[in-house]
Amino acid sequence: ITQRVWQNYQSYLNRVRPVARADFYKRLLERHSCKSIRALARITGEDWSRIARVLKILELPDPVLDYLRTHDSPELIGYFTERRLRQLGDLHDPNKIWSRFRAMLKELSNGEQ
Repeated sequence: ITQRVWQNYQSYLNRVRPVARADFYKRLLERHSCKSIRALARITGEDWSRIARVLKILELPDPVLDYLRTHDSPELIGYFTERRLRQLGDLHDPNKIWSRFRAMLKELSNGEQ
């Protein structure tokens, strides 16, 4: 991959939803048979801690990830930032995560942020 192609893709990733970015990193890990996030960081030239934070999003329960993958309104993408999604993951309990996620969707639909 040329540097220019990679920079264009990085620009694209910065505009897409966090789940898509996490899926991209996961595919890269698998495609390049990386044994660690640090190995992927060497390939991409990105900070390993940034990649690790993005990949944490994939630890959310499947219903949350499925919803985020299939709903792509600009409001939804703008509301569910990486930071908010990581905060959801910090709840650890899938039932608490799902309850909080539904509450966040309600807040979003009511125009609260």
